[in-house]
Amino acid sequence: MGSGRDGGKETTGGREEAVGPHNDLEMMEARQQQMLGALNATTTDMLAQNDRVLNMEGRQQQMLGALNATTTDMLAQNDRVLNMEDRQQQMLGALNATTTDMLAQNDRVLNMEGRQQQVLGALNATTTDMLAQNDRVLNMEGRQQQMLGALNATTTDLLASTYPRKLCGSLNPTTLKLLSLTVHGTRKLLVSFSSDTSNQGSGFRMTYQAHSRPS
Repeated sequence: MGSGRDGGKETTGGREEAVGPHNDLEMMEARQQQMLGALNATTTDMLAQNDRVLNMEGRQQQMLGALNATTTDMLAQNDRVLNMEDRQQQMLGALNATTTDMLAQNDRVLNMEGRQQQVLGALNATTTDMLAQNDRVLNMEGRQQQMLGALNATTTDLLASTYPRKLCGSLNPTTLKLLSLTVHGTRKLLVSFSSDTSNQGSGFRMTYQAHSRPS
């Protein structure tokens, strides 16, 4: 019996030895499955991570493209700004030159106005002098007219006192002196000769001389 037990133990031990390796294989397979699962999960994560990296690189490329476009636009804008600044400088230079010319023109106009004021002042003074001179001339002409009027009246009175007389024959010096007259203020002089029937002679004779009007 003891031997049977021993044989049984051996048999049992043999079964145990047979059972042991089988369990290790299963455990190894289980671990492999776990490792494969972990590897698959890791690979999946790595692929997902790679996709995210690729997406990030794509977005980076897009961002770089947008940044390049923005940089190009900014450079072009900067060129336009520089061109505008150059044109502004040119416009400011032209404006300064125009302002300088306008100021110089204004100075010339002011100088001309000053000279015009001086000329007007001199002209006013000359006009005043001329008006005063004209007044003096008019006063002189008025006095001359008065003098001529008085002279004409005197001449008329003298003629009225001389010529109504009857004259005949040779005139004596006194009568000739009375007849020697100077008439002013007229361009016409009418002399009439008439004779009556009491005497007969050779006619009449008169001597005269015309003078220009004194200036």
